[in-house]
Amino acid sequence: MVIDNTGPTLEFDKKTGIKELTSSDLTNESYDGQDYTAYWVYGKLYDDTIDYLKSRGHDITQEANTAFAYQDSYWPTAQFSPNANGEFKTAGKSCKEK
Repeated sequence: MVIDNTGPTLEFDKKTGIKELTSSDLTNESYDGQDYTAYWVYGKLYDDTIDYLKSRGHDITQEANTAFAYQDSYWPTAQFSPNANGEFKTAGKSCKEK
């Protein structure tokens, strides 16, 4: 039995807060086999308990984690599934032109 009362770390490549976007903030990237022009945000979710379990012979990676986003709701409005290294990306698909 493992009792872990510490949360994972969550990092983003962008600062949190309000940002007014322009078209120069948008890039074209592929996601789930389709190309999107969007404001891409990259994140990394890391839980050191995963490393502990791996050291004890368990076949587990950071991919076992899940991050949820909440926007104007008590219920999750988005779910992010990281890869084996804990990395994920998401996009905001709207832009207000100046």
